[in-house]
Amino acid sequence: ELDPMADIWIVPDMAIFSHIAPTHPISASLSLNTLPAWMRLEEFKLPESTEEYTVTIAASLAQYFLRRDRAVGLLAYGQSNEIVQPDRGERQLTRMLETMAVLRAEGQVALQDMLHAQIHLFPRGTTVIAITSNPDEAWVTGARQLVRRGLRLVTVLVDSKSFGSYRSAEPLATLLQANSMFAYMVKNGDDIGAALSQKNVRTGHYSLA
Repeated sequence: ELDPMADIWIVPDMAIFSHIAPTHPISASLSLNTLPAWMRLEEFKLPESTEEYTVTIAASLAQYFLRRDRAVGLLAYGQSNEIVQPDRGERQLTRMLETMAVLRAEGQVALQDMLHAQIHLFPRGTTVIAITSNPDEAWVTGARQLVRRGLRLVTVLVDSKSFGSYRSAEPLATLLQANSMFAYMVKNGDDIGAALSQKNVRTGHYSLA
């Protein structure tokens, strides 16, 4: 359902206050995307960390869209500010995976503030896929501002309650739905591809993967 000509920006929320589980090395999970098939583990379970899930979802979406010949970019504020301009092809996938393999949830800027600071990167019609485990309902205000600027916004919510937090992403998902915005929910233990293929909470249509 996304505009086939528009760039796609994948924006994982790597602010330190958005994650509730201890951080773990991310490279092990990302390396599965680049290993030859015969070297892959038959069964791989992601560590129970919102950081791991956020980055792995970002990597999975990058691979999904790049292999469908879409132009995909990456924006993330972790221990450093990372911007990978949109491009196509396997080189771009390698570049993005290498960037995400060292990305850590050590950022100090809220998701909506990061996007506001980098709004010049997004021409009208750009699709922005934000991935966050922060259930703060302030995201709705930031999301509305992006939509008013002519961007197509999709939010992937990593439900922090399923990782042991007392706060659920359900209220935020409901607010996004009430504001006619696309949102998907991923919980601890979910198959990521399956979760992103479910009906989204706004329209009931299948959209992402």
